[in-house]
Amino acid sequence: MAESKLEQVKEQIQNLVEMQNQLEAMLKHWNVKLARTRRGQPARLLEDLPAAVKGNGLRSPFTMRTRKEGRP
Repeated sequence: MAESKLEQVKEQIQNLVEMQNQLEAMLKHWNVKLARTRRGQPARLLEDLPAAVKGNGLRSPFTMRTRKEGRP
């Protein structure tokens, strides 16, 4: 039981690290886009979100897998 719990915690940590990397990349891209956007113009940052976040049926990078099968 303890080994199973440890594996779950390791998987959660891995998912959090992946999410952290994705968020850092997205924020870096947004900062560049904001710097290039003229004052008073919309930056349209949300349009750059990955399709998975927009709700097209793919797994969101913000949803962590809780089972080995990979189901959210």
